[in-house]
This record gives sequence, C-alpha cells and structure tokens, in this order.
Amino acid sequence: MVDLGEELFLEPITTRGVNSEACRIVLPKSAITALIEALAEFARVSRHSLPGKESVEQAPRPPLHSHSRRCGRSGMRAARSNSRSNPMPRYLIERQYLLPVYQHLAIEAPDLDTACREALDDGQHDWEDAQEDYESSRPATIVSAIEIAAEEEWLIANESQYERSGLIYDGSRELIEIPREFTERDPLAELAEVLERSDCGKGRVLIDGDDLKRLKSMAGMGIDQ
Repeated sequence: MVDLGEELFLEPITTRGVNSEACRIVLPKSAITALIEALAEFARVSRHSLPGKESVEQAPRPPLHSHSRRCGRSGMRAARSNSRSNPMPRYLIERQYLLPVYQHLAIEAPDLDTACREALDDGQHDWEDAQEDYESSRPATIVSAIEIAAEEEWLIANESQYERSGLIYDGSRELIEIPREFTERDPLAELAEVLERSDCGKGRVLIDGDDLKRLKSMAGMGIDQ
C-alpha cells in the first residue's frame, strides 16, 4: 500500500514477497473503512466455508486424489487423450523482476559515514513513505523450474497459483538448471570468468571477440558492429 496523499494505491504481493501486477487499485482514503469491513466480511465467509474452524491460510492442503476427483472423469479422459497426442515435457517455472524501492531521508549527523549508517538503520527510519520505481525495474528473469511428469500433478498445477507454488516448493523434485541467457548473472562473477578464460600469464590478458562485446556491454559502452 502506497500513500498518495488523498488516495491509496493498493497492489497484491506474491508468496515470495514480490509485488504482483495481477491487479492495482487506487481508492480515496475516505473509503478505507469500507474496504477493511469488506475484507473482514470476506475472511469471515471464507473461514466458515471451510471444514472445521481453520482460516484460509491455515487450511491443510488436500491430498492429490481429492483434487483429481474434483476434475471429473471427463476431464481426466480429456487430459489423458491430450497427453497421448502431445507428449511434450511440462514445466513449472518461476519468474521474477526486481523492483527498486527508494526513499529520500533528511539526516543530521557529524559526518557522512554516520549519516549513511543511520540511513541503513530501519529502527530509526521506517519505509512507510517509500516509493516504488517501476520505470527502473530490472528485466524479468527465470529463477527456478521443475518438470511435471505425473498427469495428476499437472491437473493440480493448472488449478491456481497457490497449487503451483506448493508443487515448486514442496522439495520433492529437483530444480532444473536454468540456461544462463534466461538468468540475471552477477557482473563480478561474469567479469572474473572472462579474465580467467583470457589469462595469458605474467599478469596479462587477451580479450577479443564475444568476450570483448560482453565487457563493453557490462560497462555501458557501444558495441561496434
């Protein structure tokens, strides 16, 4: 939630704590009480619709066979038929982008080092009026991936984001190594790799070709065609 003066900007977050663009709501501050009451009513109805007295967050995840029953016999037959005609691998993939959050602080201190230490102290300065810089967000990258082999689990994966998160993080499957072109590499690690590969001995390196283009790109320089 971001305070915009007379209005509030609301945006959901994912289970990883990352802002989601699934929906965005801007509403006047005068409506905040009505929003809280509506959310409380929604939580009450959802809680009573579940077996027992558990909340939505605490509700246990049903076993796999109960999900497959809900799909119905016709859905299972269609899925099996589709898998026979299209035997391609199936994956669950997590992607993310890093969103800069900035804040301008007014700090009185005897020197810059002290001011910087105070600026990093969340106890002295909270993030209540911080701003999110969508224009400077990092490119979307692939973080992790697993392969889904069982038809039953594939049906579950297509039910909701909650189910997909559970399948990725339940620890029963090995994460697949992501090709480097889809990940955001550490610039220092990439530079070290280039230098090691181009080492000519006696403290000299010879860099040309694709490595030279990579270094120029990392430095923000133009690349000659």
